[in-house]
Amino acid sequence: MPVVQKRAGFDQVANAGDGDHKVFSKEISGKKVVDKLYHKLYNDPLLSAFWNDDLDVETVQHMQEVMMEVAFGSGLQEDDKAYLVDVHADLIKERGVTERHFDAYLAHFDKTLEELQDILPIDKIKDAKANMRSTRVVFQSGKKK
Repeated sequence: MPVVQKRAGFDQVANAGDGDHKVFSKEISGKKVVDKLYHKLYNDPLLSAFWNDDLDVETVQHMQEVMMEVAFGSGLQEDDKAYLVDVHADLIKERGVTERHFDAYLAHFDKTLEELQDILPIDKIKDAKANMRSTRVVFQSGKKK
């Protein structure tokens, strides 16, 4: 498993009661979304096979916060794509992560956002879901295109 480095600029912004975690809108931070999402991912039998002792909780949560940056930002940019391909390369090539796993992740992400409807405006939820779906390309081939 590669060592995951924090992406430049990720931890630079905002403080809305969530410490040093990036705030994606006035309504919510990445940490809040990840806190709700993490346990769903960890407890999913399809996805839990990819958690192991080499991947600590902080690393996983950071990786999920990066995904929230994509979701609540402007979607998948080329540098995001390269980062996601690098982070998931071993999982895709050696451990068999596929679009099926991505779909399971996406279902948990969607459910998490639905649970936050009382905090997040529907347009932000809609945009975040569309942006998250833009990351599918990473799991279709595992290669930079």
